[in-house]
Amino acid sequence: MEAGTLQPFRFLDLPRELRDKIYKICLCSFYKCPGKQVLKASLWPERSNLKCAIAISLLCTNKQIYHEGFEVMVKTNRFVLIEFEDVIPLQPILTNLYTPIVTVDSKAIDRVKGVVLVVHISGDTQAQSRDDSTAPTRILILARDLEIFCSDLADFGLHCEDLVRWDLSLILGSSMRPSSGPDPLTNFYTSKVQRELLEPFLTFVRGFKNVHIHGNVDQELRTSVCYQLRRNPDWNAEEVSRDLEAANEKGYRLLHDGEYKDAFETGWRGALRIEGLQTRRDGTWNMLIHHGRRSFLDRIAHAYFLTRLNIADAGLSLLRIETDSSLSLAVEYDLHLATVSLQAGHWSQGYQWLPLDKELAMLHHRQALFLRLGSNPDNVNAALQAIIAALYKEPDNPTMMRDRDDIIAWKLSIDPRE
Repeated sequence: MEAGTLQPFRFLDLPRELRDKIYKICLCSFYKCPGKQVLKASLWPERSNLKCAIAISLLCTNKQIYHEGFEVMVKTNRFVLIEFEDVIPLQPILTNLYTPIVTVDSKAIDRVKGVVLVVHISGDTQAQSRDDSTAPTRILILARDLEIFCSDLADFGLHCEDLVRWDLSLILGSSMRPSSGPDPLTNFYTSKVQRELLEPFLTFVRGFKNVHIHGNVDQELRTSVCYQLRRNPDWNAEEVSRDLEAANEKGYRLLHDGEYKDAFETGWRGALRIEGLQTRRDGTWNMLIHHGRRSFLDRIAHAYFLTRLNIADAGLSLLRIETDSSLSLAVEYDLHLATVSLQAGHWSQGYQWLPLDKELAMLHHRQALFLRLGSNPDNVNAALQAIIAALYKEPDNPTMMRDRDDIIAWKLSIDPRE
């Protein structure tokens, strides 16, 4: 066909469902940058770790395409705006933020018209000086990543007591309406959507000083969620024990399903929570022991030890797939923590928990496997001693016997004279 005979494509003649699919491709494409997800604070706020491939100029074609495309874009790209007041200690939060970021540019955020939830976190202004002229730090994320953000926030809260002095405000509905035309999110906030937006906070973050929920949310749900978010489960020995046991069981299932990365992260987060409670300076750990007594210590020590073994299993499985020095260090540290947890006085003065022979054999076995995977000739004797210790506790285990033979073969390959 000659160039002079080309005719413009009549886009609006396509059925609406096809146009919507095209809108999704052109206006709703976000993908992660290659490499690590961590957004280092030293780069803040110049960079985000999500890239978009949005043909925003499509909305400038005409009014009908603008309203149709905007509706699809808003309903598909559900944005969440995170606002931190300047009294919040942002440095430790931002240093290891795993949440995929759309943008931190205030001008770009002001132009976004698809924010379905605003999360505003403020601190105790009486405890810290504050310049009211300073605008809060703002982060724009996708609603699909809200669970990751809440997990990040929870991880930070494990290592400080500031969370109990923070105020949390959640606003369902903001900056949603285009400059003209109908509201594309009419009837958007169904009961299901309300729960989906609030569930990550219930799952990961509790114990805020004050909680306020505004906007398009049912009164009964608002009251219930506010109560639960103010309630701190770290003050309940039964809940702390049950949560760690649940994390251990979930990690075990993921491990046996071959979801090694998820198993590693699930176990690590469960164990990290316990370590955070132990190191808090507000007396929380002593209070838990006082209320839960020896049964609390027995449950925590047992679940923690098994969780650390699951984490090691997951890490070893990942190391078999791909060598990773940082992961190797994490597994080594994990095995160290499992061993330390058996020492007298670790959990409480005058208390010591000891595993069953089978469980202690599992620890020695994983220590041997870790040294074998490292293939460092200097560690061959230590690996052999570890597998022998494992078989001493569980002498008829066929897997351990096979791994013992492999380590012996490794030792002979280094020095055939032995």
